[in-house]
Amino acid sequence: MPLARDQHDIVRPRFGDGSGNLYDGGFCQDLDAELEARYGNADIADQPINFFGGWQEVPDATTYDNAFKIQWEEFIKHVALDTPFPWTLREGAKGVQLAELGLQSWTERKWLDVPGL
Repeated sequence: MPLARDQHDIVRPRFGDGSGNLYDGGFCQDLDAELEARYGNADIADQPINFFGGWQEVPDATTYDNAFKIQWEEFIKHVALDTPFPWTLREGAKGVQLAELGLQSWTERKWLDVPGL
């Protein structure tokens, strides 16, 4: 499905040849016409609507610490104070396996099964 960019950098999917979704019997074409009549055409060069005007910054509700730092601190505490440590070497190997499969999945652009260790 090709993407079309308008002058406001809004990326929208385009179906078919511009006459609506070719596979829906005209439903999308009717819906597009209704939305265009109500809200205007986002593809016109002199767009009177500022689509970004209503956007608001979402405030940060919580500041998160670095997860790797937290796990490292937990490991140091485990070694120094002999406290329980929730992650085993097997759990670490599963994390490495998942990261490697994630990269492979992205490279090959397909879903991959995660085999057991």
